[in-house]
Amino acid sequence: MRSGRPGPVLIDLPFDVQMGEIEFDIDTYEPLPVYKPAASRKQIEKAVQIMNEAERPLIVAGGGIINADASELLQQFAEIAGIPVIPTLTGWGSIPDDHALMAGMCGLQTSHRYGTATMLASDFVLGIGNRWTNRNTGSPWVHCKGRKFIHVDIEPAQIGRVFTPDYGIVSDAKAALQLFVEVATEWKAPANCVTAAPGPPSARRASPTCNTCARPISTACR
Repeated sequence: MRSGRPGPVLIDLPFDVQMGEIEFDIDTYEPLPVYKPAASRKQIEKAVQIMNEAERPLIVAGGGIINADASELLQQFAEIAGIPVIPTLTGWGSIPDDHALMAGMCGLQTSHRYGTATMLASDFVLGIGNRWTNRNTGSPWVHCKGRKFIHVDIEPAQIGRVFTPDYGIVSDAKAALQLFVEVATEWKAPANCVTAAPGPPSARRASPTCNTCARPISTACR
């Protein structure tokens, strides 16, 4: 009840347990903190590196982003990376419908024609706070063919439940997106490198690399 995907919980206790007596000190009682797993810097760097290798990346935004109050971070990351966003039904509203990077919705029951076309044209998909249900996947064989997947979710059981992603990260959506914004911002700006090679022409492609360390521009170049 204090971990995993937030939501309503039913506690069903036998009548004799409900009527029983226990020793309880209300004066010293302290509630247990809610456990929220958070992605590490190395995990996010690896995810961004995989994303940078793609030609046509895409973000699928689930309801976990809204639950985590991380919609602004999602939009900020999408704008920095220049990547279109497809929200799920429960993630609808995480990016405004009139945003330039809003790519519509896709799947079996909630699809827009342009959203499905964007999904099928992608070669990489980053899913954050979503469950890959049939409402936004349709046929897994069609959905998964020809593209890599990274899945970020607060519930470990959700990662790999429908299909196995190329890389999975167990994390609260807000904690993950804070790092995605941080890493994407650092890797995009060449200021910390001694000599930086110009980035590729596409706004959606990889970050520039350092001629000194031959790695994507990051804190390692400082």
